[in-house]
Amino acid sequence: MNKSVYSTLLKIVGVVALVAGIAITYAGTWAHGFVSDQLSSQKITMPSGAALTEQVMKDHLTKYAGQAMTTGPQAYAYSEYFIHEHMMAASGGKSYSEIGAEASAMAAANPKLTAGTASATDMAAYQKLTGIKNTLFQGDALRSMLLTAYAWWTIGTIALWVGIILIVAGVVLAALGFVKLGGKATGAPAAA
Repeated sequence: MNKSVYSTLLKIVGVVALVAGIAITYAGTWAHGFVSDQLSSQKITMPSGAALTEQVMKDHLTKYAGQAMTTGPQAYAYSEYFIHEHMMAASGGKSYSEIGAEASAMAAANPKLTAGTASATDMAAYQKLTGIKNTLFQGDALRSMLLTAYAWWTIGTIALWVGIILIVAGVVLAALGFVKLGGKATGAPAAA
């Protein structure tokens, strides 16, 4: 191939990379904006002060204290270090499925519980367990929503970086296509 073919290919690949980079950067920006809008509409304020009851909460949430939740990293921190910590404190470190299994076993062992005819002590113990189960279910639902927001934010961030890399590569390749390439041209030998 001669220099003009290389030059043309560089220009084409450069322009394609540039256009793709712009589109992907736009997609990443859109993802960040969408997540931010959705989180903002929930009007969640990041916990601060006395609400940060555990050291792990203080370690991960202090930098966001009092801010409106608008970003994926904030959603992740709130989910993992605030909601999850409260869930574990309420359940003694047990998951929703573990508490659910305990409640089911309790009801199976004493059918009067589900009929509402068990003793007051048994009913109180069962209601406490099902209350914890409901708390864990709500916590898991909130966490999954916030972690989904974080995942889309992360995808947007990756798209932004890929887009920027493609833009830079596109500019460089297109510029190389316009620069006169050195070396001998290939083709027919010169006549003697």
